[in-house]
Amino acid sequence: MSIRTFLTLIGCAALTIAINSDSAQAARTAHSALRVHCLKQVGAYYNPGNRTWRFYGARSSPQRQNFYNCLDAHTMKRR
Repeated sequence: MSIRTFLTLIGCAALTIAINSDSAQAARTAHSALRVHCLKQVGAYYNPGNRTWRFYGARSSPQRQNFYNCLDAHTMKRR
């Protein structure tokens, strides 16, 4: 293995660590907390076996629409 290849691998590893730092984790955690808040607010239920949240009714149910309304209300004009 040449030195250039070794240094390239080290650089790629450092870049990967920088991308997956705490700031990226904090953003994911905040987004997850908002989703969980809205899911609980509309009355969705958590299935611990599959680790998923479920809505009652069809895809066009009022519960699902209220979930998206909740997300919109908390993230309006934040981009």
